[in-house]
Amino acid sequence: MKFFLSCALLLLLIACNKNNCELHDVIFYNPDDKANISVPQDIFSSIQIISLKCPDEIIVDPEGDVIYKENKFYCVDFKRNRVDIFDSNGLYICSVASQGRSGNEYLGIAGVQVIDDCVAIYSYHNKAVYYYDIDGTFVRKDPIECNPMNLLKNGNYYWGYTGFSNGKISERVVKMNSDGQIIEKYMPSNAAIIPMEERGDVFIIHDGDVLIRESFCNKISCINKMGQVETFLKFDFGKYNVPDKYFKYSDPYTAAQKLLNSDFAIMERFFINQNHLVLSVNFQFGSQEGKIISSLGVESNGKWRWLKSEKEGTLSMFFSSTRQMTSDSDVVLLVDGERVREFAAGYPELVGEFDDTTDNPCIVLCRLK
Repeated sequence: MKFFLSCALLLLLIACNKNNCELHDVIFYNPDDKANISVPQDIFSSIQIISLKCPDEIIVDPEGDVIYKENKFYCVDFKRNRVDIFDSNGLYICSVASQGRSGNEYLGIAGVQVIDDCVAIYSYHNKAVYYYDIDGTFVRKDPIECNPMNLLKNGNYYWGYTGFSNGKISERVVKMNSDGQIIEKYMPSNAAIIPMEERGDVFIIHDGDVLIRESFCNKISCINKMGQVETFLKFDFGKYNVPDKYFKYSDPYTAAQKLLNSDFAIMERFFINQNHLVLSVNFQFGSQEGKIISSLGVESNGKWRWLKSEKEGTLSMFFSSTRQMTSDSDVVLLVDGERVREFAAGYPELVGEFDDTTDNPCIVLCRLK
C-alpha cells in the first residue's frame, strides 16, 4: 500500500494530451463486475515456480524488478542499488553493485537494461548510463543531456520520459542521439504538475514504433516511424478513470489530496508480443481507506480476460507482481514465498514442483494460453 500512496502523492497526476491522438480502440473493464473476472485456468496453461537460491548476504527485494534475457534473471534492487543475476534454475551467479561517487560508480539506479551482454544502469542523479559486464566489471559510461525519470536505449537512440513540466523541458518525451543530445521532443505538458515516479517501463518497442504507458493515463500512446503521436489503445475503467477536473487545479498538492479521496486506476505495466497484450492495473480506493486491488488483463485473439487479486488470499500471488512478458508468452512475476505457497495449495493442477520451504522470493513464469 505504501507504494500506491507514495505514487499518488508524488503525482501526481498524469493527463493525456487528447488532441494529438487518433482513437484506435477502447477496452472496457470494471473490476466490480463479476462477469468481467476470469480464473487462472482461463488465462494460463501452466505455472512454473523458480525459487531463488543465493548467499545469505544477498537479499532479493520482492518489490524490485526482473529482466529475463538469454536464460538469466536480472533482479533489480532499487533500494540497495544493485542487480543480482541468477541462472534459469534460480541459482545465484553474480552481482553488479557499484554504488558510489567514483567515475566508475553510480549514485543510484533509476532503470536497467541488458544490452549486448552488458548490464546498462541508468542513474538519474549522474545523468548517465553505466555499462558493466555481468561479473560487475566496469565497461564504460555514457553521459546524457538531461535526466528523465525513465530511459530506454533503442538502437542508436535514447528515449526519455520527463513527465510533466519540471521547469526545464515542457514536453513529456524526448528523443536523444547516441551522444545523449536531445534531437526531438513529443507530447507537450499542459499543466505545471509535479512529475510522478513511474514504477514500470514507460517505453515499449513494438514493430518499430515506440509505445508509451503513463500510470494515470488510461491509454497507451504511440510515436510511429514518422514521428507522429497517436493513440494505440484506450482503456475505460468507468468510475476509476482519473477525472479531467483533477488536471485543472493550479495547485498540484490540492489535486493530489482530492485524488487520494477518490477511487482511481493506476496503469502499472504494459507488454505486447505477437500473440498477446498484457496490462497490469491497480485500483486504489480513497472511499475505503486501505483497500487496494490489482488486475491483470490479457488479450488473445481479440478477447480480453481479467484476473482480479487482492493483497491477501489465494490469488494474492498476482497482486502487483507482474514484471515482464517474454517472447514465448510467459508472464514473469516476482513474488515472496508465502504468497506462492498459498497459490500452489489452491491451484495444484497449474503448478509444477518447486521448493515450497524457501524463504526467498520466487520467480514465477505463467504460460499464457
